[in-house]
Amino acid sequence: MREFLKAAGRLGGAVAAVTALAGVAAAAPVTLNLNYTTTIGTGTAVGTFTIDDSLLAPNSSASGLTDLIAFNLTITGLSSSPSSTTFTLADLDDFSFKTDGSGVITDANFFMNVGETNADGYRINGTEPNELSLYDGGSSTSPMIAQFEADPSQVGIVPTLSLVGLAALAALVAIAALLVLRRGALAA
Repeated sequence: MREFLKAAGRLGGAVAAVTALAGVAAAAPVTLNLNYTTTIGTGTAVGTFTIDDSLLAPNSSASGLTDLIAFNLTITGLSSSPSSTTFTLADLDDFSFKTDGSGVITDANFFMNVGETNADGYRINGTEPNELSLYDGGSSTSPMIAQFEADPSQVGIVPTLSLVGLAALAALVAIAALLVLRRGALAA
């Protein structure tokens, strides 16, 4: 029985080490919620964006669409026509993202170039950290019809479990089972 416990202990250590290395080596996509409040005009803006979870590390920053995996923003209750519109990753031209020294998100902003609009004729542009302006049209003289602000502390992570996450969970369960077996064998 003593040999079984030694082998189980080595196996548990090996599984923990492999799991830790896999978690460091393979980053996973993470989806975050967007909930904006209106500061100018009317409307509600909600959506999600997906980034690599390595960007959630302290003092991280990203710029450019290569760091943005997915994006979806729906704005409803507009005073113009159409009164609702949706933006996707295909509509965007740029993205910026930052975290502070504690890993707290301090900026998540999305941009469209002047001259471009979504299918409904609207353009969004990040104007300040976590602030988004909505324009009726794509020209530089198009009127801003709404402005939205997101509290970065309210940006929430949508729970997803990648293959690495599943492997880590399986390893933890295996280690817990080995520890239970070990305690049972020591008590006997």
